[in-house]
Amino acid sequence: HKYQMDQLLAQGLSILMDFYTDDFNAWIKPKRQVSVTATDLDAISAINIANLTNTPSILPLAFLCASRAGSDVLNGCVRDKAFTERLTREDTMRVFDGRAKFIKESSKALARITMPKADIFCNEGRRCLRVLASKACELSDHLDTLYSSRKMLQWGEEYAEEDLMTAMSLCEKCREMIADREMDELRSLWDDLPEFFDLDLAEWGASESD
Repeated sequence: HKYQMDQLLAQGLSILMDFYTDDFNAWIKPKRQVSVTATDLDAISAINIANLTNTPSILPLAFLCASRAGSDVLNGCVRDKAFTERLTREDTMRVFDGRAKFIKESSKALARITMPKADIFCNEGRRCLRVLASKACELSDHLDTLYSSRKMLQWGEEYAEEDLMTAMSLCEKCREMIADREMDELRSLWDDLPEFFDLDLAEWGASESD
């Protein structure tokens, strides 16, 4: 039954590679459809399987997901209420060290996105600056969301709506500017994921063109 096992392995890896994707455009797609659901601790199994099968493309997002579990990573992932799967000491260190690097860079990225500076082609400079400044004042709330979110940033949609603090909205040019800022920062974070978690990946499809 060797070939049946190979087929099952390929199918299982395909599911994992779909969930822990290395495709930037797939990751940022709103309401991305995947064939399985997984908890942050399930990423422990994904990391071990990726190492066992030499499938490194799974690792960056799997480490990011595992890092959200905090100290629970030390308790491992319980299977069938009987077996506990754990990470190696080296991979556990990657989880904690990588999380610190990710949060540091993500926080700076979010600050750059919300920077109160209007687009150079903006015709409503004073109004847009007031809206941008009000968003910058909400940075602490955005950071709280960032630390608990399953995504990385993606706050740009808020700028398309009327700001509650100013009862005004950004002009079209400034909304486009915010969307561009956000995309640039997302791509940069994506590119750096392997480095955050000390992973040596020869190829990482973060900045491929659309």
